[in-house]
Amino acid sequence: MFSEKKLYLFFLLPLFLTLTVRCGGEDQPYRETPQVSFKSGKTQCLENFADTINLYFSGEAKASDLEDFWDCFSDSVKMFTTFTHGQSQDVFLATELRNFMQRYFLGKTVVNDDLLHSLMQLKRVFVGGSDRYFSRTELEYCRRLIERLKGLSLEALPHIRLYTMKIDPKDFSKHYSTDQFIQALAVLKGVNSRLGDIPLSHNEAYSFLQLDQLLKNLEDITSPNLKTQEMSFRQYIPLLKKIKAVLIGPNEEVIEGREWGFVFDSIYLTYSNTVRSKYYLIPGRWSYGESFHQFGLMVNEVLKGFEQAIYRTPLKRIEHEKIDGIFDELDNIITWPLGLHLAAVKSTWYSLVEKVFTPEERRLHKDPGLDVEVLRSVLYEFNHWHQAQVFINEYTGNALISDNKSTQELFLLNDHFSMSKVDFGSPEDEMRRIMFGPIHLVLDDLSRFRLDPKEPQPEYNAESLFVLNWQRVIARLIVKAYATNIDRRNNLVGLTPEELGTAYTDFKEIAIGIGLADEGESPEEFSGSIYKLSALFMPRSDGDGIIQLEEAIEYISYAISGVNGGDYFTDLAKQNCQVLQTDKGDSIEAACFREMIRRYPGQYFG
Repeated sequence: MFSEKKLYLFFLLPLFLTLTVRCGGEDQPYRETPQVSFKSGKTQCLENFADTINLYFSGEAKASDLEDFWDCFSDSVKMFTTFTHGQSQDVFLATELRNFMQRYFLGKTVVNDDLLHSLMQLKRVFVGGSDRYFSRTELEYCRRLIERLKGLSLEALPHIRLYTMKIDPKDFSKHYSTDQFIQALAVLKGVNSRLGDIPLSHNEAYSFLQLDQLLKNLEDITSPNLKTQEMSFRQYIPLLKKIKAVLIGPNEEVIEGREWGFVFDSIYLTYSNTVRSKYYLIPGRWSYGESFHQFGLMVNEVLKGFEQAIYRTPLKRIEHEKIDGIFDELDNIITWPLGLHLAAVKSTWYSLVEKVFTPEERRLHKDPGLDVEVLRSVLYEFNHWHQAQVFINEYTGNALISDNKSTQELFLLNDHFSMSKVDFGSPEDEMRRIMFGPIHLVLDDLSRFRLDPKEPQPEYNAESLFVLNWQRVIARLIVKAYATNIDRRNNLVGLTPEELGTAYTDFKEIAIGIGLADEGESPEEFSGSIYKLSALFMPRSDGDGIIQLEEAIEYISYAISGVNGGDYFTDLAKQNCQVLQTDKGDSIEAACFREMIRRYPGQYFG
């Protein structure tokens, strides 16, 4: 969504502000211009403005060329106001300014009436005043605005290849240290904020219909290398309308004048974390070191952004209907992961918000929707994962000072929510409880269990513990959300088959997507199967009627890692245990099979 060509398009919008006003009224002749010396040294200097923009966003533009580019704009306005007049001494109609610009500065570039009309709506937002004309005072303001845009573009120029994500992630460390990256984001934030101040100062509204018309008209004059399928930013406008209604203000058709600051804040939040993801999260493992730190910062910023959005809503919560609107539009653009369909995505979201991240004692009194208390639960669980990961990094020797730094910064979010410090319990003890069973859940290079009868408890590596930590989080959340017994819930003991069946009903499509369930499997069939497998096959199975947390994690680990007992399990069981003849076929005592797994794990999993 943040491709190079779409970035070009955003850059074009303020650029056209100084070109035109709305088409209207009779053309008036302007006086013939005498020979004038300009700072830019030539007229027709805007004819190839798209090429200049291409060079800028590719990081190939020189500062001197960029200065000449902006000076040409400024000179064109100065020339027009000095040597021409319109219908009146201090008012210039759209076509007057357009004809002048095309004759002296735009060359073969043609601004048609439709584009002229669209651009005037931007003039109203970024310059103020009427949508019919420029006053002489507004043209003088335009020159000052051009100087501001010139300064902002030059300020961003040293980091433009980072902002446009032109740097290969493999070479990122050659160009930026962590401190330099943070400084570059600070520059981007400052530039973005000062851009947002421009429309905010004029307090003018702008509709998404006007944006759609502008983008359509711009496509007619942009250079051929911009007119590609990738250029079609218009397809995202329906989605942007829904997102705007959730994060910024209730009217999804219009950006109100007072909302421009929130709009630019949201742009920075989204864009900066897109850059952060590309260079710190996507290239490799982000479970330790600076990538781990940056991941924590990203979660921190996103939660703050949602919290601010919630407080802007009249009800102090984001209603599910508004989130459903976002899902509806996304369904027209993307393919959902795990083979999910739209209805499953919506039901999964509802279950996460109303059950998983809403404690049972609050469910009866909570109004449906995403509120700050739900965010608090998300923060709590993320910090629980984060603390456990810090412990893992220390255990595997990957702990860096940035790990603790990230933890400290995450704690600040609790203050941001005006909450007392959360009592985390002991994530470290919970990880130890999962890690040190009869068999260590260690993965090989292909993410399969590396089990050896001579070494049933191999040393954990960072990859295995990172995966195990996420599996722990999944099992932990399910137990906390669906255990009906308060002691089992608070102590994370486990679930009954009936409780697991309820969880399966809420997350059936996810279970099928990751391979834990089959199509058409009922809650009773699923929970019964999981109970039998966890009570019989898992190293810590005890057959007590409860699917315990440890059993659940072991089952998730075995199932997802690709371990498949199949006929091999059956053959080994027949060799080690007595085979009983029943009306359903050959059977083996469960106690014997459990004992064989505990005593000789390598036979069964090696």
